[in-house]
Amino acid sequence: MDLIQAFKFIILLVLSSSALGNETDAITNKHPTNTTSKQLLITERINFIPRDYVRFEDSYYKYHQDPQTWNEARQICEAEGAYLIIINSEEEAQFLLRLMNQYPDAVIDDKSCDKHDVFVGFHDLFQEGQYVTIDGKSIRSSGYVHWEPDQPDNWQGNENCGTFSRYPSSGLNDRFCNCPLTYVCEIPLKSC
Repeated sequence: MDLIQAFKFIILLVLSSSALGNETDAITNKHPTNTTSKQLLITERINFIPRDYVRFEDSYYKYHQDPQTWNEARQICEAEGAYLIIINSEEEAQFLLRLMNQYPDAVIDDKSCDKHDVFVGFHDLFQEGQYVTIDGKSIRSSGYVHWEPDQPDNWQGNENCGTFSRYPSSGLNDRFCNCPLTYVCEIPLKSC
């Protein structure tokens, strides 16, 4: 996980420093004018509260209501310095359910395959039935393995990406990776 966080920080550093250019001092007045762009970026990253993210316990979360494929959702989260949510506890699952319920079906784009599910950070793309989180750990080690009834089922032999469903009963499910769904990104507090 430390390697992933370091990689994300380097990408953020490169993207932000090129985007900031010579306007670094104009962005904030709380730093002396002799502060270098790199120092400013590091200081800003430490105090960073992500836009449109909400805090729960030790992480920030953002619900994206624009349906994407699992891989597109993963890439968008990474571009935001986040990752697809990895559910670690029943409390986090209940928080996710409350977050999802703030977005009724009517506000979710019709291109979504299922307005009741969100993509989350696990899959069995490497070996069928061997579910791992996006950081390469077994789903069991994540701390939350509550499947919906009769799941996972690998329906039609091609469901490999993880979802969390709010209906009919909340829990994990396996879905088609290319079926556009809403998704939730997570940024651990220690990364901010």
